[in-house]
Amino acid sequence: ICEYQNGGCDNNATCSHPSNSNTVTCTCKPGYTDSDASSNVVCIDICEYQNGGCGNNATCAHEPNSNAVTCACKPGYTDSDPSPTKVVCIDICEYQNGGCDNNATCSHPSNSNAVNCTCKPGYTDSDPSPTKVVCIDICEYQNGGCDNNATCSHTSNSNAVNCTCKPGYADSDPSPTKVVCIGVYFAY
Repeated sequence: ICEYQNGGCDNNATCSHPSNSNTVTCTCKPGYTDSDASSNVVCIDICEYQNGGCGNNATCAHEPNSNAVTCACKPGYTDSDPSPTKVVCIDICEYQNGGCDNNATCSHPSNSNAVNCTCKPGYTDSDPSPTKVVCIDICEYQNGGCDNNATCSHTSNSNAVNCTCKPGYADSDPSPTKVVCIGVYFAY
């Protein structure tokens, strides 16, 4: 029975039947899986059926004649599952902020693992290297650009800095945008 047109089985299936019986069993060959929910056996490449069990953000691969599937995250995604046997791909910025500082926003071009870290408002990058972003409060970095004898402050989520002269000092600069604090001397 199986010798004639593979017993009616799919080309990617193996036909078998018990002796003294006309019943045929079709079994998908390694590397293929049954994609038909009915009693018909329709064998397609294991990676073409539901992406081989890999998530939507992963690619599926397997060796020829093997059912062992390898899932790899697509560019722009990373594996968030610590298990060596399971791959859960999420946006690279959703996993540990993409490696960015906690006070930074992560972004990346689509289909890319190149992460861009941008300090949130109220924070500035204190690291001089072009590859690392270390975000600290804008007033903690070089006193926010204020005079050494001034106190820096800002409203939350804002990069607008207010410089106020410390007690014993007064602003000697008439411009409204710059504060230059000089000592105030009292004559007795």
